[in-house]
Amino acid sequence: MSPTITHCPSDIIAQVEEGSMSAPVSWREPSATDASGNVTLLVKTHQSGESFGIGTNTVMYIFTDPANNLAFCTFSIKITSSLADSRAPTIMFCPSNMTFEIDQGSFGAIASWDEPIAEDASGYVMLLIQTHTSGTLFTIGTTIVSYIFRDNDNNMEKCSFSVTVTGDYPPEIGAVNRFRQSEGSGGNGGTGVSYVALVLSLLAIVFIFVMLALLYFRRKDTKQNIDLDGLAMSATNSM
Repeated sequence: MSPTITHCPSDIIAQVEEGSMSAPVSWREPSATDASGNVTLLVKTHQSGESFGIGTNTVMYIFTDPANNLAFCTFSIKITSSLADSRAPTIMFCPSNMTFEIDQGSFGAIASWDEPIAEDASGYVMLLIQTHTSGTLFTIGTTIVSYIFRDNDNNMEKCSFSVTVTGDYPPEIGAVNRFRQSEGSGGNGGTGVSYVALVLSLLAIVFIFVMLALLYFRRKDTKQNIDLDGLAMSATNSM
């Protein structure tokens, strides 16, 4: 049977003084009893009266008896700033803009960077948004990569940088792109004019096919009429 712990403290919340980043915290030390009459304090992570930095800290006591039965006392100490926190987290290692040039035949470039990190006076920072990860394949063009960090008071800070990839597309893709660019090279109306010309060309082709079909069927009908007339004359002559 494990030892019985008494006076295990509840969670503690304390504030630092203005201009300080830590505060001393004291509590009543827990104790333990056992039927054997012999209990040993095996682990004690912190001392009462110790200074704790801003953030949440865990304090643990572990007691044991001669039979190696264990009993645990655990509580947290949260240290907060005495002032209303309106300051955004501080970001470190935000990458600079990157540019890559690829060879013909490549579809893009893999960009790698050191992930930015953030710290805050509250001791709590979370990564809220990350649009891309290091090692991502980027295609030709410019892409914005963003990281947004948030602290416990919803103050946010952003790290953004661009990844630009230049070069030629593979031949089959580049040919299509060059064709599209040549269509629009005449100005804003170039693309519209090329579309109109394409539609007119298609209509002209359809018209020609329709006329040829009509001509074919008209000649076929004329031939059938001539054959019928000949048959009628032959029948008349034989009578």
